[in-house]
Amino acid sequence: MPKPYHPHIVSDAATGIASRALSIDWFSMAGRAGGSQTNVQWVRNREDALADLVGQEWDDYLLDASNEMAGPIPRPQVDDWNWAVDEVSRIIQPRLPELLRARLPAITKQADDAINVICGMVRLAGIEAHFAPWVKTFFFAELLSWLEAGRLPCGGVGRYPAERLKIF
Repeated sequence: MPKPYHPHIVSDAATGIASRALSIDWFSMAGRAGGSQTNVQWVRNREDALADLVGQEWDDYLLDASNEMAGPIPRPQVDDWNWAVDEVSRIIQPRLPELLRARLPAITKQADDAINVICGMVRLAGIEAHFAPWVKTFFFAELLSWLEAGRLPCGGVGRYPAERLKIF
């Protein structure tokens, strides 16, 4: 059971998510053959994965997921949303973008956009953990699990909540 919510104190769970992200062996399994999960569409090459990751479809998908996450949070706590985002960001910046940049060799606009999207997924996993008492689904925790496994979630097949995720 999560600890009670306290405004302006970032939860241990959110801090833990951010810390876990800093210890990931980024993209260590990306592009390798995956299992036979029926809820996954495997993306086989880096170019397709990056194009999907920075594409409008995935951006819309993540926005829909974050809106669903925020829906059941009571108004007084929702008012702390931006504060909580800033706190989780403070924990992961600047180390997480540096770690990702080291694994995305080409410094291109697409690589910078990819870093922003990945940092956003981690940030939202932290926010999801922070507001856990009210969150109904833990989509961003699932994305973090894929990242921790050395994979890159980069899209959904269909609109959120899709039956399958695109995973590199």
